[in-house]
Amino acid sequence: MNIAIVEDQESWQRELRRYTLGCFKDTVIVQCFESGRNFLASDMRFDIVLMDVELENEDGFQVGYEYKKAYPEGILIFVTMHAELSRIGYRVNAFRYVDKAHPDELTEALRSAEAKFIQCEYLKLHVVSKGDISVLYKDILYIETYERNIQVYTGRGSYICLGNISKLAGALKEYGFFYVHRSFLVNVEAIDSFSRKSITLKNGKNIDISSKRYGNFKEYFFEWKFNPFDLSK
Repeated sequence: MNIAIVEDQESWQRELRRYTLGCFKDTVIVQCFESGRNFLASDMRFDIVLMDVELENEDGFQVGYEYKKAYPEGILIFVTMHAELSRIGYRVNAFRYVDKAHPDELTEALRSAEAKFIQCEYLKLHVVSKGDISVLYKDILYIETYERNIQVYTGRGSYICLGNISKLAGALKEYGFFYVHRSFLVNVEAIDSFSRKSITLKNGKNIDISSKRYGNFKEYFFEWKFNPFDLSK
């Protein structure tokens, strides 16, 4: 994973870099830039960007806008000491707005960004009578048992694939999927709301939750949202 820190003060560069490296269990590449101009001129593609709002002689929001225009799938996190500017950050589709004075906010933002990033990886599937395909994890809403195989539902349609749902549940745990029922494996990112008895997905689909699995599901849901690193242990 490639991460950029765009910050014109060297002391804050060091501090942001330290927090960033401390957040990720796997090796990441962190590159620092003292200006938005140098950052935009870099030929390296960054998955996550920590962007200072008040760069010297530059508008961090404008630099962030240029970054998102070039890489709309990139994750942009604004950092500043002036929380009152946060409303502007979301005009350029920022993922988070972090107060420099509160390191816990940065930790939460980076962990949540990691969860979002890994869902941009691909799951390889073998569609019955058609062959192999690759589907982004984030595009999968849920997976259901289908006779002796599985049916994978995405925002663009569904596929009947070879596979065993219980085995797939173990493999997809670290990607944000929970085995809510013996017949259903759900993408946590696709959930709109839930109760003790059922889950409502963002597309309006309702899925039952096994009463025996509700407690573990609830724990997993909030762990995924706030501390996804622990889920792969």
